[in-house]
Amino acid sequence: WNNFYRVVSPAPGKSNPPLGWEYPYYVLIEATGAEQEMDAARFERVLAASFNQGMIADAVVAKSRTERDELWAIRENVEVLPSLEPLFAFDVSLAIGDMEDYIKELCQKLSSRWPDFRYFVMGHLGDGNIHIFISIGSDDPAERCAIEEIVYSSLASRGGSISAEHGIGLQKRDYLHCCRSKSEIELMHALKQTLDPKWILNPGKVLAQ
Repeated sequence: WNNFYRVVSPAPGKSNPPLGWEYPYYVLIEATGAEQEMDAARFERVLAASFNQGMIADAVVAKSRTERDELWAIRENVEVLPSLEPLFAFDVSLAIGDMEDYIKELCQKLSSRWPDFRYFVMGHLGDGNIHIFISIGSDDPAERCAIEEIVYSSLASRGGSISAEHGIGLQKRDYLHCCRSKSEIELMHALKQTLDPKWILNPGKVLAQ
C-alpha cells in the first residue's frame, strides 16, 4: 500500500526510491527459472502486456543481485515501524479481490472513532495475507480490544480469516467465531478431547475447556 511504501522507502529528492510515491499500490515480484536470458525476456513481455492492458503504471526491473537485494530491502524495512509506536499489528487473510474494500471499510470505522489514526498495510498477495499496523496514539488495552473488534468483525462477511501465518494462540482466541462456524469450533473441541483427553498438550491455546 502507498502508506507503507512511503514509510519504508527513501524520500524523493534525498535518496530517490525506485518508484515515485504517487501510486496507490506497489507489488514486488520475483521470478526464478533455469534459463536466465529466456526467463528475463518472458518477464519483460509480461510487463509490457500489463502496461498495454492498463494493469500497471510503472515498473523497475532489477538487473543484478545487488539491485534485487535493494528492492527487497525496501519491502523488509519493517524495523522503521517501531519508531511509530504505539502500534497494534494484525495478520489476516482474505481474497485478493476483497482486500481494497476491506481496508476502505476498516478505515471508515476507525476514523469515525479515532479521526487522527494512522495505518500501514503490506503483505503477501500470493497467499491472500495482509499485515495491518494501526496507531491511535495510545496503547490502552481497552482501545486495543475495540480495534480488534473492528478489524476482525469486518472479515466475517468476506469469508476472511483472523490469522494468516501467525496462528491463533491466546490473543485471537476470543475472535475465532469471526472465521469459524459454531459447528466447526465444536468439531475442533471434539478432536481435541479425543486426542488429548487430559488437555495437557499446549493447554489454553486456541481452545479452552
